Amino acid sequence: MHVRPPRPDFELRVAPSSINVRGNTHVPLTVFVLRKDGFNGEIELGLHDSSRSFGLSGARIPAGQDKVRLTLTTPASPRAEAYSVNFIGRATIGGKQVVREAVPAEDMMQAFAYRHLVPAKEMKVQVIGRGMIPKTAFSLRTKHR
Repeated sequence: MHVRPPRPDFELRVAPSSINVRGNTHVPLTVFVLRKDGFNGEIELGLHDSSRSFGLSGARIPAGQDKVRLTLTTPASPRAEAYSVNFIGRATIGGKQVVREAVPAEDMMQAFAYRHLVPAKEMKVQVIGRGMIPKTAFSLRTKHR
């Protein structure tokens, strides 16, 4: 045991840690926040610069919440090697901007009751094929004439 003043902070976990998906697909992910020493603020989520070919929506953990479900949009074209995707979180703590990198994890259940976030080395996304191109009303109309 040690006595010290509180140091509000947070850590992030993103699950799942690996995804195989077609291109231009929207994939649901869960980002968990581990709040420390009374930190209860809002956290804005984003992608690290190296992950700029992906899109992200719903990327905010409201104040007081411990997790958020968001959507990752994958690049349109397949690629032979998997992408490494890195998430970051930004929050204001004590008037200062704090940035933390999210740790990829697997959300696992033990004995039908306990859940664990088991850290992984890195988050990989394998784009295995081209996604469907959405048909517009115009293209559907002209096809049937």
